[in-house]
Amino acid sequence: MLEVDLHVHTHFSNCGLHSILEMIGYARQIGVKTLAITDHGAAVGGRVSNVFYHRFENVFSDIKVFKGIELNLIGQDGKTDMPMAQLKNMDIVLLGIHANTEIGLGAKKNTDMLIRAMEENPFIDIISHPNSREYPLDFSRLAKAAKRHGVVLELNNSKTLLNSVDDEITKNLIRACIENECQMIINSDAHAITELGRDESVRPFLEELHFPDELLLNRNPEVVDEFIRRRKKNKLV
Repeated sequence: MLEVDLHVHTHFSNCGLHSILEMIGYARQIGVKTLAITDHGAAVGGRVSNVFYHRFENVFSDIKVFKGIELNLIGQDGKTDMPMAQLKNMDIVLLGIHANTEIGLGAKKNTDMLIRAMEENPFIDIISHPNSREYPLDFSRLAKAAKRHGVVLELNNSKTLLNSVDDEITKNLIRACIENECQMIINSDAHAITELGRDESVRPFLEELHFPDELLLNRNPEVVDEFIRRRKKNKLV
């Protein structure tokens, strides 16, 4: 069970089932202490709610709520589907390769695109579900680049839970992070309240491979708070 879950979708994503308040409410019930709402960017049908980013205030004292987004690559030059001027309003920014990207480009090209995005976009904090079947990556190159830019690679519980990724690919991702001392984060990637805070599908991989605790970003809420504070401060300089 995760105390900190930084990848959650609501009905502002085409694939999310519940409202922001429903997700926050259920997260509180199950003991999540820190939650990030990270709906999809427009390239895969997500809708950005300016009211949420500019006017929503968390009224609950038992949970911290961060405002974020999960960006999509557009084209093959590392560009994403939201202008950087808007990203300054976000507490946390994820970037993932999704169905709007052509399948079959190969591991080198897919990795090139993500690294180029990290190089050009200082707002990117987390690379989401990099262990995709459809979009292979060079995990060693990606982990090296992520560490260089202070970006964290995600270990996505929902993808494994739904059998949409291969266990060996996931283990190779973890091995690359260990070898390159790159931070990882476990996220639920919840699209429904029953998926919130879950980590049981991927936690055994970390135990099997002896993943160092100090490389896990969301090992406690305080570490995550410091990461977000530091990243946001540096991005706004």
